[in-house]
Amino acid sequence: MPGRIMGALPRQQVVLEADMPPWDVFISYASEDKDEVALPLSVALRRAGLRVWLDRQEIRVGDSLNDKINEGLANSRFGVVILSPAFLAKSFPRKELNGLSAIEDATGAQSIIPVWHRIDGTVLARHAPLLADRLAANTDDGIPTVTTQILDAVADTHTALSPLRLLGNLLGGDADGEAVGEFLAFHPDLMHRTLHSQPGTERWSVHLGPASVDLCASRTQYTTGEMTWFLVQFEPPGSPAMTGTGPAAGVERRVAELRDARRWIARNLRAARRALPRIDVGFSGFVVSGRRSLLDQGRATALREYNRELLGTTVRTYDWIVDAAAEDPE
Repeated sequence: MPGRIMGALPRQQVVLEADMPPWDVFISYASEDKDEVALPLSVALRRAGLRVWLDRQEIRVGDSLNDKINEGLANSRFGVVILSPAFLAKSFPRKELNGLSAIEDATGAQSIIPVWHRIDGTVLARHAPLLADRLAANTDDGIPTVTTQILDAVADTHTALSPLRLLGNLLGGDADGEAVGEFLAFHPDLMHRTLHSQPGTERWSVHLGPASVDLCASRTQYTTGEMTWFLVQFEPPGSPAMTGTGPAAGVERRVAELRDARRWIARNLRAARRALPRIDVGFSGFVVSGRRSLLDQGRATALREYNRELLGTTVRTYDWIVDAAAEDPE
């Protein structure tokens, strides 16, 4: 079995580079592996914040196949190669692999990330001996695990693709709250740093009576054993938290959901604790919406006043997460 692709996730200041290649990852695969591996993997990597080149999305009618694939190879930071019996039996995917190998030789950096699919080291050693001994992901572990391993390798190898950098890219686009939540689910350390919660406690899309909560995470005080729960709702980063007359409609709706969750917990404590151990009505609620730059002085003042009126819930901008993640852990 191949080893896992592991690496610590560096925490860097957000710097969006103008000269970054258009694609973070190029996925090379045989057509037989498209539906089972290539497509779901590309979706998972995109949700995790990477810019993925996949021929189904990037090649259009009238395009030259060779030209478009050469463009993808030349303009991607990494090549994810799905090594399978079908891949090794065909000449075209192996030409892509040769192209990626040539890029490695030219740059001196390892940019090929192997993914084993229904293959073992003995077979691979006969067809691609240079990759047989390289640490690889394996689809036997499931697409979510493969995705995490690729993210670890990419972030560990290139600080420009650290989770914080990827978050900056995501917040600068047109992502909605659901997309941000999916991204943070792939990078839970960003929210643990923000909430000072404990890794492994996070729950996503939790239903508490009439309310659906995007993220729930907790922290236990070691001295007292007291557990604190944090419930977080995500709104689009491009939508300001406040309008000229008060909270944005989406923010107001999300605040109401947390209020409904609090009331339901009070009436259904036993059921609530089956979902979230030791939860009570004293949880800390957060609604995250917009960016600080979208608030002029008047709206920033209105947001502070609105937060003072709320009980147990605070409205924050996404800069709250960015600032916490950018702090030096030392």
